[in-house]
Amino acid sequence: MTKIVHQLAKAMNGRVAGPGDADYANCIRIDNGRINRQPAAVALPLDAADIGAAIRFARDEGLKLTVRSGGHSATGYSLNEGGIVLDLRGLSDMSLDMVSNVLTLGMGSIWRDVYNYMRVSRTGLVPVAGGCLGVGAGGFLLGGGYSFVSRSYGLGIDNVEALTIVLADGSVKRVSRASTGDDADLFWAACGGGGGNFGVAVDVDIRTHRLAQSTVLAGQILFPFYRIEEILPVYNELAATCPAALAIYGFLGNQPDPRNGGAPALFLRFTPIFNGAFDEGMALLAPLFKLRPSNVSLYSMTLPEFEMMAGGSTSVSGRGAYIRSALMPPGAMTAKLAKVFKYHMSRMPGTDSFVVWTHAGGKIADVKPEETAYWHRKSLFMPEVKAIWDANRPQDARQVIEWAYDFFEDLAAHAEGAYLNYIDPLQRDWKRQYYGENLDRLVAVKRKVDPHDLFAFQQGLNSDFEPDGRKPLDLDPLSIT
Repeated sequence: MTKIVHQLAKAMNGRVAGPGDADYANCIRIDNGRINRQPAAVALPLDAADIGAAIRFARDEGLKLTVRSGGHSATGYSLNEGGIVLDLRGLSDMSLDMVSNVLTLGMGSIWRDVYNYMRVSRTGLVPVAGGCLGVGAGGFLLGGGYSFVSRSYGLGIDNVEALTIVLADGSVKRVSRASTGDDADLFWAACGGGGGNFGVAVDVDIRTHRLAQSTVLAGQILFPFYRIEEILPVYNELAATCPAALAIYGFLGNQPDPRNGGAPALFLRFTPIFNGAFDEGMALLAPLFKLRPSNVSLYSMTLPEFEMMAGGSTSVSGRGAYIRSALMPPGAMTAKLAKVFKYHMSRMPGTDSFVVWTHAGGKIADVKPEETAYWHRKSLFMPEVKAIWDANRPQDARQVIEWAYDFFEDLAAHAEGAYLNYIDPLQRDWKRQYYGENLDRLVAVKRKVDPHDLFAFQQGLNSDFEPDGRKPLDLDPLSIT
């Protein structure tokens, strides 16, 4: 390993770290505490030239190369064993064009820093960005990117104007909405086809937006979990008929019970975010209020303030985790689905796991599925389970993982796909589940820009990996990059 560190350091201007170094330790510590991988070296590039040098070095030495942005890779695919990790944290410069309102981000930026930057800019402009503060811009944007304001302004990829990408041969490409020919295909594929497949994204230009007013209505509405069969059908109707300015996210899990001195209890929680006047948002939420929630906490605040307040609530934070997702059509949140939620949540091992779902639709659905690489435009709900256990108790992992797996296998009867950014090594038929009818075009672009599959991983576009789903579950794919 020491030899690789020294040799790579000679090829780059940026720093290269090995085992025992603080930068190395910070890189391999990611949000999911289940992941424990030891690369030979961590490269911290300063620019595209450094990235190109690292790519060529990895290719020439026959070493695996992966890319880390914010460290929230659901499966740890951003790390590897015995290879090189490109840690992009140093590529975090930001600039805002005050004429075009276009924000340029280094792909090592994390959303917490972006929100602070936009708040300090005092422009009132907001990006279509992630709800979890520690997530990196790169992974979020390349895989689609659902935001609290996506119903108003589309997915993250719908707001990307241009990208700088370093390809498998070390060359640098600048691709944009104005690109033609092969460059247009690469831009299309990179925006929604996922990180790790086509190259290393260095920076991105994204449109920002001025909200309907300076503040949004945001907060939470709580119901006791046992009422889910009564509540969910009302939410189902509201979610399908409300204006695009309103998003209502859902949550199932334990949180402090305000009626019982803060003791933890299972709740059904809705998180509304309304891009408009507070009174108008309150009127739209009347169907939920009529159901007599156990607690309502709604505020008028700026969107960055709300994102900073809520952005840590779904983090794994170093605990062990297994993550699955599903994408569901309008009308899916029925009493029948409530029974599935009720059955599995009442059998949840431990108290830390939870389900959260995104309310999609609106401007997201205005884009044709083939227009971008992200296929699932017509889905209205995107549930995600974060099955969590104490990382210091690996003996608990199988029970929790199998609970989550069975849970979302039952949800699959109501679903029409899964979300690439929550990529899952146990997901059967994963290519079609993630990419839909865009798969063949994505594979064709991959073969053009990376013909030798340098950017290869277990669930890369050229992979023939497929889990079998037989019981007892083979958990080995969770440990493979």
